Amino acid sequence: MKRWQTLIFVAVIFALIFAVGLSVIQVAEPLAEYQQARGEYRALREIAQVPSPSLEVAEPGSVETGIDWAALRAINPNVVGWILIPGTSIDYPIVQTTDNATYLRRTFSGEQNPSGAIFMDRRSVPDFSHPNTIIHGHNMRDGSMFAELMQFRDYAFLEAHPIIIIFTPNGDRVYEIFTAPVVSQISDIYSTDHQPEEADGQPIVTLSTCVNGSPELRMVVKGRLIHS
Repeated sequence: MKRWQTLIFVAVIFALIFAVGLSVIQVAEPLAEYQQARGEYRALREIAQVPSPSLEVAEPGSVETGIDWAALRAINPNVVGWILIPGTSIDYPIVQTTDNATYLRRTFSGEQNPSGAIFMDRRSVPDFSHPNTIIHGHNMRDGSMFAELMQFRDYAFLEAHPIIIIFTPNGDRVYEIFTAPVVSQISDIYSTDHQPEEADGQPIVTLSTCVNGSPELRMVVKGRLIHS
């Protein structure tokens, strides 16, 4: 009887060790992937020589771009721009391809990674000439990519970070944020022809990310063009 009790005790101990080891692996793997993606985008900022404009962008041409587009294209020819929201961690290259799936799990350099990349909707035109240009990014649990868009639900945060700057090979564009709602993933705001009254007839940009725990919802931040 004691022998069976000993064997059961040993089996339970091994099961616990296996379970703990598996849990550690399950936690460590995402952390390593997050760090890998962060490292890649940090290196890209240095390669691209992204400027650091102030929160106040008063006049057209006041944002001095030093982006090295040739260097970025050498890494990924799908690059169409660079997005920056001053005062936040949103500071990434924008890519576009013929679908909205490729960059869900691939970084700018093409590495498989759950962080993915910031990408322009396949229906948008890369020169930002549509009434509504749509840009997607993940809401990562480590706070990277478009996770900080969730902060714009707080009006005080929106007031403190009202500007979206998008650098492009054909000139820089400055947008003023005018709304930040949570919407259905099938909302009509995902039409490239969407033009709300608040846009005052100007082209807008729609930044979109998922809402954790609510797969049918999206957090969006919308800005109207004020300088180009």
